Amino acid sequence: LSYGTDDYKLAGWIGDGIGPRGLGDAGFNSMNTPWDATTTNYSFAARGEWKMAGEWSQFKDFSSRPGSGFGAMMGVSGVMQRAGQNAGVQESGTLASGVTADLTLDFDGASMFLSGVWTDIEASGAAGGATSNPFGVTIQGGYYLCEDVEIFGRYEYMDYDYESQPNDDASKFDGFTVGANWFLNSAVKLTVDWTINFASLDTEAPNNAFVSSSAGFRPDQPGQTDQWALRAQLQLLF
Repeated sequence: LSYGTDDYKLAGWIGDGIGPRGLGDAGFNSMNTPWDATTTNYSFAARGEWKMAGEWSQFKDFSSRPGSGFGAMMGVSGVMQRAGQNAGVQESGTLASGVTADLTLDFDGASMFLSGVWTDIEASGAAGGATSNPFGVTIQGGYYLCEDVEIFGRYEYMDYDYESQPNDDASKFDGFTVGANWFLNSAVKLTVDWTINFASLDTEAPNNAFVSSSAGFRPDQPGQTDQWALRAQLQLLF
């Protein structure tokens, strides 16, 4: 369900589960399961947005072309899900809840985006009583050098907060990215960026959260840090 005005948007959802890795054992979806063996007890999500300045169309991307007006939008979302009651020993299901907030600012040829997320995962079954609180922040800014070329920088920090993790630098992404967008025309964009992770991804299999290959990285060996990746993407809009 959704509702919107000139300055506000609200949306709410209820369904048979969502499966992001950041929700731990509560990240289940009931697709392709028998009707009497669903893995999800309940799942809710909601988001609210407040447009403080500008037009809604400005916030469909992270860019602010030269000549565009000032825009500002703030968003807050929440999720709650209990899932996994039929997954192995976790009969009662793991409970996950979380909240995220973000702020987008568009200037004349420049933009800024800030966001933060925090979750609470309470395990059940054999792991009853164990909790973790994955969290992360993102800060990104962009600036047009000319009409068709935009440079950007981004800092990201993600901590999966696994109590059994002996290495403080593992299960974390503490990275910085620099790159550029070249808008060849209104339908073709070339992006090139370089990212380095100052922490380590040597526990990819146990934490089951950050899939390094999805961001161009590879799993680190124990003790390894400072992995970097150079990426390029050509985007076509039809």
